[in-house]
Amino acid sequence: MKNLKGVKGQAAIEYLMMYGWAIFIIVLVIGILVVITGMLNNSEYCVFTPYDFGCGDIKPLATTDANNYVELSIQMVNNKGVPILVKRVACIRGKAENAKSGWMDMRDYDNMPSGKRKNPNGELQINPGESFSFLRIPCYEMDGNRVIMSPGQTFTGTFLVEYNDYNDFETGVRSARASVATKVTQGN
Repeated sequence: MKNLKGVKGQAAIEYLMMYGWAIFIIVLVIGILVVITGMLNNSEYCVFTPYDFGCGDIKPLATTDANNYVELSIQMVNNKGVPILVKRVACIRGKAENAKSGWMDMRDYDNMPSGKRKNPNGELQINPGESFSFLRIPCYEMDGNRVIMSPGQTFTGTFLVEYNDYNDFETGVRSARASVATKVTQGN
């Protein structure tokens, strides 16, 4: 009886050795294909913090002008539950908590879609559940110079927003930021 158990164990080990190598090779080939095709390398993303805001259904778009200056178009969704009044926005290359330069005041922002208006103070109101697409915001380096890139490169940066909650002016200006990565394309 003792000898029969040893034969079963040997058969099990031989089975695992034979089919284990086949399974290992299949997993290895699938892994190589995933890496080559870039399925796991998602180089494009958009994440807002705080999470009261979202990037919406339209992915961020970085385009270049005739001088290869980068401009960012990004959708922002207000998930706060209260209207917000956007005062100014900035696009900074790299991870930025704040920007010393490169801010665009909403009073100077002219890419307003039809039906959307700024209030008398020049602030943009975004209601709860509503989205707004900021178009062609100039991007800056941390040193204040404009970002220059070629189409096909990946822009990685921060979209900064300064705002107030509607009817809440006692707490000072609030801020939100989106970490963004997207391929640069040639603009119009």
